[in-house]
Amino acid sequence: MYPSGNAIPTLVTYHVDGAITGSDGTMFDAMPTVTTRITPFHGVWERTGFQSIGGTALYLVFNATGGLIALGRVRSSLQFADDFESFQGRMFVETLPCTQGPPLTCPDPLDPAAKWVLATPTQPKDGFPVTAVRVARVPAGPLQP
Repeated sequence: MYPSGNAIPTLVTYHVDGAITGSDGTMFDAMPTVTTRITPFHGVWERTGFQSIGGTALYLVFNATGGLIALGRVRSSLQFADDFESFQGRMFVETLPCTQGPPLTCPDPLDPAAKWVLATPTQPKDGFPVTAVRVARVPAGPLQP
């Protein structure tokens, strides 16, 4: 859920090797009130229990004119349903501002001393709620030329 209470359309792939890739509606103006744009996100996940995982992904944040302004980080804690076809959990969204320069420089996102800040002041202390359903199969249909 976005701070406004709206759901953000998102596609995320949790790869068997522990990698995460994904994209969401804030990338291409799907949320007109959002003045920043982000790149696809890339990260890692690991099992934290029989039906739970935790993950961290990074992405780049640009302003409305296309200038790089920050690095972004999403951390999540997810619990799968018994059939593993859906999950729910919490996510925390943070940014690491870049120095606008010249030259433009961004801090090392892997540095333990990096000063990450909440991406939005309306983020709940325990993170945003997350729910998702697995795309198990693409429906069959006729191919159109």
